[in-house]
Amino acid sequence: MSSGFRILLVAAAFLAGIWSAWAAPSPAARENWAYTYPDAAFELWSWAREYPAAARRFSRWEARNRDRSGQLVAWAIAYPGRDLGRFLESHPDWPDLGQVAERHAAAARGLLAWCRHYPGAARALLKTSRAGRARAAAP
Repeated sequence: MSSGFRILLVAAAFLAGIWSAWAAPSPAARENWAYTYPDAAFELWSWAREYPAAARRFSRWEARNRDRSGQLVAWAIAYPGRDLGRFLESHPDWPDLGQVAERHAAAARGLLAWCRHYPGAARALLKTSRAGRARAAAP
């Protein structure tokens, strides 16, 4: 094999590696939600620092109610002018969320506002692992 051909193969392999790294992020990069949504991550982190007790309660609720948290995020995005009370009126079988929201009303309003301001990030966060979600809001 000629040295020119070897150089061409090495260059092609190098470029293919760069392309694949750019086009298809590694599993770790896909899981690193904060890397993909840095502004949303900072805002969520700030929210968690401002409301640490609420952040823990909402996080525990979300861990136990994965499907319901997706419904809540979808509703918050679809109905930007409505408050959580309206949602809870149509979901009377969700008293656990009502208790958290009642006890931490300002934090609940802030969390809904965050979902509405960063809808793509909110949806993407729901698709990450539990550990990824915990890292996203950890102050």
